[in-house]
Amino acid sequence: MGARETRITKIAPVEHGALGWSAEAEILVPNLEIKTLGLPLTQEILEQEYYLVELDIDLIVRSYEYLSPSSH
Repeated sequence: MGARETRITKIAPVEHGALGWSAEAEILVPNLEIKTLGLPLTQEILEQEYYLVELDIDLIVRSYEYLSPSSH
């Protein structure tokens, strides 16, 4: 995902009977539009993205899904 920073905002046991966890994560990633322009910047421009992450019982990522900004 190219994250510069990750923050878990919510975590709970998986509800559908399997062992593991469901978590919501807020990450900061480089803004690809700005990066594509190739402008000489003194500071990297980051944007927030939100993901739903499923972890197994050993906290290994089983799956992840992008959440649209309107879902927050």
